[in-house]
Amino acid sequence: IGTHGGGLNFFDPNELKFSTYLKDLSRTDFNSNVIVRDIEEFGSHQLLIASEGAGLLLFDQSERKLVKRWTSNNGEILSDDVYAVVIDNIGDIWVGSRGGLTRIKQEDNTSLHYTLENGKLSGLQVWCLKVDQLNRIWAGTSNGLNLFDREENNFRFYFHDTTGNKLMQDNGITCFYELDNDIMFVGSKAGYRKFNPRTGK
Repeated sequence: IGTHGGGLNFFDPNELKFSTYLKDLSRTDFNSNVIVRDIEEFGSHQLLIASEGAGLLLFDQSERKLVKRWTSNNGEILSDDVYAVVIDNIGDIWVGSRGGLTRIKQEDNTSLHYTLENGKLSGLQVWCLKVDQLNRIWAGTSNGLNLFDREENNFRFYFHDTTGNKLMQDNGITCFYELDNDIMFVGSKAGYRKFNPRTGK
C-alpha cells in the first residue's frame, strides 16, 4: 500500500499487522518522506514505485529494501515528481511525471522523453498511464488524453469538446478503467466518460 508521506506499507495476513518501508528517506539518502503515487509489479519479486519527490524507485520485496533509483539529475527521467508507472508487453517502462513522459527501453536501458515542449504530448504533466488490451499506451495529461502510436512513434490527442459531443468530461485526465469489451472509463477533475478506444469516441 502506497501512502502520502508514510512510505510503503505491507500487510501480513498471518500476523495481521502492517510493516512500513521507505518512510525515513534519510536512510536511503533522501531528505523527506516518500509520497507513493503508483505501484507496478516488476518481475516476480520487485516493485516499481512512482514517488513524488524521490523519482522512480525499484523495491525488492524479498529483501525488503530499495535496490535502484531513477532520477532527473542524470536525465533518466524528466522529473523526480513521478505520478504513474506502467510496463508494456515488451518490457519497456513508461514513467509519467511532472515534466512529461519517459520510456525506459528494456533492450538497452536508454530513456526516450515525450514532452509538451518537443511536441510529443498535449499536456505538460502526465498524471496517469494505462496499457490497454491491445498493448497501446494511454497517457492522461494535464491537458488531454494521449494515445501512443508505435508505428509513427508519436501521440494522438483527444480533448474535451465544449461545442459538441463531449468526448472528455474535462481535459485534466486523472485515471482509467478498462472493461473486457474494450470500453474504457476515463476519469477527470470534472467526472468521468465512457470511451471506446477502437473508435476514438
